[in-house]
Amino acid sequence: MLKHIIKLMQYTDTLHIVKDTLLDEEHLRMIQEFTQKTASNTAFSFWREADFWEYLAIGLSFLAIVLAVVTAILQWKTERNTRMSLSMKNQVYESIFKLLLNDLYRIQCDILSLQIILIENDFQSYPTKRYLKKMMIKFDDSNLDSFLVVFNKEDKGEAEEHYLKMREINRLIHNYNVNLEILMEHLKDSSVDTSTKLFDFSIINNNICFLSKKIIQTAESIYGKNSDVGTSLLHYVKKALEFYQSSETNITSIDSYTNLKKYEDIINPVLNNYFEYTNTISTNEAMLLAYRLISNEIDKNDSDVKNNLIRFKT
Repeated sequence: MLKHIIKLMQYTDTLHIVKDTLLDEEHLRMIQEFTQKTASNTAFSFWREADFWEYLAIGLSFLAIVLAVVTAILQWKTERNTRMSLSMKNQVYESIFKLLLNDLYRIQCDILSLQIILIENDFQSYPTKRYLKKMMIKFDDSNLDSFLVVFNKEDKGEAEEHYLKMREINRLIHNYNVNLEILMEHLKDSSVDTSTKLFDFSIINNNICFLSKKIIQTAESIYGKNSDVGTSLLHYVKKALEFYQSSETNITSIDSYTNLKKYEDIINPVLNNYFEYTNTISTNEAMLLAYRLISNEIDKNDSDVKNNLIRFKT
């Protein structure tokens, strides 16, 4: 019995110790802080520092994807616009070829008419610089580098070939203009003999023939054998003849041919050479129009002739 009483007293003392410990303010404060810290670490919070950096990384990744897509779209549009621009430039050059070929035909007739006029007066006069300037050829070569722009490596060789052909045309035009200036210098110099002046005319005529041929060949190389640059000359001839025939007054194209028959030894070899170089099919029509153009230039009224020609002082 005594033993039981002693144990009961020990238990009572232990309970008092636990009670005193729990009721101690310092211990209560420590338990409260520990509880709050545990709660804050386990509760959900959107703006926790760790979560903020995770969401920032996700946002930057999404922004990078958007920028990549926008850049790809802009590059595609740029390439598409460049292709369209190059296509338009090619079409523009094809039109330029046609106009240039027609101009060369007209210039050839003007050169022949000038040659006949000067032969008639035994080269005792020479054309004004302004008159010869009209026979010069202007060719814009500022955009020729566009022929080098390619989108596939396998097209690079062909692009360089086209570029070189265009540069060759530019070189031939330059040579023609230089030879025209030389002709001008010789014509206005009375000390230069007639044979030299006639030789200068032959150089100019050959320049025109070879340049015309090169234009047609280049057009076929770039635009294919079905290019209508070469046949555009025939269209020009037919339309010009129709115009003259619809407005015939005192003189017809046949009359022009008859009136200049005495000069056919000068005119025909040059024109036949030109037609051969340009593969002109309807040579009769082209010859008839050429005689008409030459006749018109020769038969200008006196005031026009005086404005275009200057006589040497005796």
